[in-house]
Amino acid sequence: MGSALELTQTIPILLNIILLVYWAFMRPKVGIFIIAFSCFYLSAFASTTGFVKLPSQIAWLSDIALVALLMRWIFDFITGKRKIRKTPIDIPVIMLCISGILGAVLSSSRGITALLGFRNYFKYILMFSLIVNFNFREKFFRSMIRFFLITMAIQIPLSIGQALIVGVIGDRAGGTLFTYPLGILSLSAISIIIGISIYKGIKPHLIVVAVLLPLTWITADVIGAFVLLFPMILYVLFVTMNHDTFKSKLKLMGVSAVCIPILLFGMRTSRALNYYVSEPKAIYSGQFGSGEGGSYNRFSGIIYSHEIIASSYPRAIFGVGPGNATPGFLKEYTGRFYTPMFSLYTQVSRILAEFGYLGLALFLVLMIILYRVNSRLFRRTDNAYWKALSLGFSGMLFVYIVGLVYYPVLVEDQTAFFFWFLAAAICSVEGRKKRVTSIPERPIEAFSAPKPMASSGTRGSLNVG
Repeated sequence: MGSALELTQTIPILLNIILLVYWAFMRPKVGIFIIAFSCFYLSAFASTTGFVKLPSQIAWLSDIALVALLMRWIFDFITGKRKIRKTPIDIPVIMLCISGILGAVLSSSRGITALLGFRNYFKYILMFSLIVNFNFREKFFRSMIRFFLITMAIQIPLSIGQALIVGVIGDRAGGTLFTYPLGILSLSAISIIIGISIYKGIKPHLIVVAVLLPLTWITADVIGAFVLLFPMILYVLFVTMNHDTFKSKLKLMGVSAVCIPILLFGMRTSRALNYYVSEPKAIYSGQFGSGEGGSYNRFSGIIYSHEIIASSYPRAIFGVGPGNATPGFLKEYTGRFYTPMFSLYTQVSRILAEFGYLGLALFLVLMIILYRVNSRLFRRTDNAYWKALSLGFSGMLFVYIVGLVYYPVLVEDQTAFFFWFLAAAICSVEGRKKRVTSIPERPIEAFSAPKPMASSGTRGSLNVG
């Protein structure tokens, strides 16, 4: 009886998986959208709201779609429809792979543990390469940015509603994104909206989203987002200084000024920020000490990572191998250097422990390369939309680089997906910058379905440009 019940439950799941693989294989754009939807909505929805119980296997949805995309690219390559397109980060990524393999071998990692560790770090880097190689059209990238902005707009009522319904402020009021990804991605959305406002004109509905997003930091109690908001805006302002008119700077400063009341309200309302203001010593214990249950906090975790790899020079260079010092995707294959008592919470501490100092340097090289590619696109393109996106990505890079010492931004699904997706869009467009400069400007809608290419204009009140 039990086996028959399991079979009736398993068959629909298998049929859905087959349909999903076929759909993503036949239409790669759909595959990317499935990954995005899984990251933004399915991964955290049940645990954040408590209203829906999704099976744990839902976490594999994005992996299945990514495998289907890889199969499609291999098929196209074998049949001669596609050629390998180099990306600017190919060499450091290959070096990271070699470094990870050497670290795993030197530390005698279990094979499955190492594979799951590689999955954590390289899943979205693989997606980045596939997006560049599929050479998607500009219209697809714009549609996905629109989807991202819609997602962030949805977080505002959802997060506030969760706080009111559940009656708590914090982890259970993080929308569909969890607490810290909500802060990082909302900062990214604000950066993109600033870019659009400068180069595509002020869009009232987008300004409303940018102004209201900090309210989610209050309900989710994300102090870091409040701390990073104005440094990020100042950095974006610095980026525009060497290239743009005084009028553009005034627009940016106007957007910044609108955010000041929200910041002051958040500082007044945030319970954790008030606690740090009233108890300054807590800042030290929060960043350098140990948290509840003995788990290392941010900077103490970096020190502990150094202690893990300091026993020998090879380990200091290559680390203990991917997945060997962090909780495993499958609990039975958790790395032997991981203990809940000394969990490594930040991206820097994880990279340092599992890839060593060489791997940490290579990850920083990746960031530098993406910065240079984005800077070239910003300087050379005459397309206002991509200039706006490039400026937005500049602010994102600032947030993610700071976030390396705050949160595992490059391995958590929500933050890793959007970072590598937008990086792929920037690299794809920069690679064909001559075509970008010749594309005539067309209005782009933010929160409605894309119009046919033949349309002479757009309708509706929610229009990005």
